[in-house]
Amino acid sequence: MLFNSADFLIFFPITLILYWIFPKKLRYICLFIASYTFYMFWNPKYALLMGTSTIVTFLSGILIEKLKYKRIVVAFSFIINISILIFFKYFDFLLNIK
Repeated sequence: MLFNSADFLIFFPITLILYWIFPKKLRYICLFIASYTFYMFWNPKYALLMGTSTIVTFLSGILIEKLKYKRIVVAFSFIINISILIFFKYFDFLLNIK
């Protein structure tokens, strides 16, 4: 789905209405579902990538709160997320460099 498509013209107002209907403490759930839905309209397999990144980031947040070595956790989270991006976005480009 593109921002200038007819699908988005339907999707956005529905998302906005649902956002304001949800209680304030649960609005993040509405936005979470909307963002995954938006990307799944474009290509459903990208939801797996987003899910992996979401889980890594969520678990990193929990570890940052509990562990003493916060910078190491942040570094690993960053490396994992940037690796996902590089692999799926730039892998073909990097293979063709001569």
